[in-house]
Amino acid sequence: MDRALRLLAAAALLTAPTSALADAAAIFQARCVTCHGADGKAQTPVGRVMKAADLTSPAVQGLDAAAMAKVILENPKHHAFASTLSAEDAAALAILVKGLAG
Repeated sequence: MDRALRLLAAAALLTAPTSALADAAAIFQARCVTCHGADGKAQTPVGRVMKAADLTSPAVQGLDAAAMAKVILENPKHHAFASTLSAEDAAALAILVKGLAG
């Protein structure tokens, strides 16, 4: 029984990041694409007007994940939705944004 519980716990740990990133992708699509674009380059009509950051730029990509999550949660331009995000959502979004430069 103990071995089965350990296996279940290990499986949960292995699948959590994937589901968190899937949630982040859905959040990015719903909340971020309008300004930042699907590619993160902010070359959308709204992004240009709002002067949204190019998420692939060295300035953004140079942030560590914790700093990026903080920006996601505290940027005044994000006020309409940031309060609906958990710290885990912001951390997963930060990982997703880091992957845009790839």
